Amino acid sequence: MVDGISADEEQRRALAESLPPGTAADEVIRKLECSKRRFLESRADRRSNTDPKAERAKWLGRIKAWKKVRELEEPEWWERNTAVRARLEAATFRLGQLSVRIQAFARRQDPDRQAVYFDILCVWELDLGGKLRYSRDAYADEPEPTGELITYFEWAANFILGNEAPGRHGIADIIDKCRKKDRMWPADLIVQSPVLGTPALESRTL
Repeated sequence: MVDGISADEEQRRALAESLPPGTAADEVIRKLECSKRRFLESRADRRSNTDPKAERAKWLGRIKAWKKVRELEEPEWWERNTAVRARLEAATFRLGQLSVRIQAFARRQDPDRQAVYFDILCVWELDLGGKLRYSRDAYADEPEPTGELITYFEWAANFILGNEAPGRHGIADIIDKCRKKDRMWPADLIVQSPVLGTPALESRTL
């Protein structure tokens, strides 16, 4: 068990102030707390030499098992059973994280931080309905990135990564790189995965 995951009251207030008006801050915080837990556990796994490919195979096996359950049960049962669907979403999210981590290892990047950036931007686009954009102060000698996404990313990264969090210019670089890529968020892996055999309900490839 990893300690120090939950946001305290001061952190919650700061996050709520960084989000667009009308946002359900509690749900965003819950997902960022999950990301922080995965980050800390992944760091612990790396110290214990856990093989990410083996862990990915384990999660893939769980998803296949849930696929069989879905095939056997009536559609109404699946719609009612939110606990099973939540576990499936968590497993698919973890599968996506492990893939990011494996790719980052291949590129000699820090896989844990790459996975955190992935989580932060996933929440921004899917839960908050935001766009990957920011602005710069044109009147400054060294224009600093600004905007709602920069403010949110800065808070989320500091909450999860602590002193490993990037600064505003680093955040802008992360956003720029992500914006240039075709990507599919974990929610889409759930509805479009050939492993699950489910229909493509909606594409969010950006």
